Amino acid sequence: MAEQAQPAANPMVEAMLAQVRAALQWELSEEEAAVVRGRIEGSLKMAETLRAFPLTNADEPDFVFIPHREG
Repeated sequence: MAEQAQPAANPMVEAMLAQVRAALQWELSEEEAAVVRGRIEGSLKMAETLRAFPLTNADEPDFVFIPHREG
């Protein structure tokens, strides 16, 4: 049976995971590291989606917050 090639690790994900490990006062297990890695990958995908949408500095939010005043 031939081994399947593992996808290449994203260097950004690995760098961010290294920062998380450095900030912790305990060692992450492989299972915990996999969960953190997945969350980092998800956040990076969301950021990529947001960056793909063209905005100028003059674009305003899609909504306007109007607080409810009692009275």
